[in-house]
Amino acid sequence: MKPYGCHNRPAMTAETYPAQDGHVYLDDETRAQRVTQIKHVMTTECQYSKQVNDLRCADCRWNQWRE
Repeated sequence: MKPYGCHNRPAMTAETYPAQDGHVYLDDETRAQRVTQIKHVMTTECQYSKQVNDLRCADCRWNQWRE
């Protein structure tokens, strides 16, 4: 069974993350993404409440129920 994509991911240390905020038009045919920085306001810890019974969470560094 393949683990989830969050399995043993690096810790989130940045206080912000980039997100698209519309487009900037360079001319009549070309546009580019406008990117802004968004502040992290939610927890960066694992919030999956069923990890104690999920085999894909076994041995994960973020598993708060492991012994």
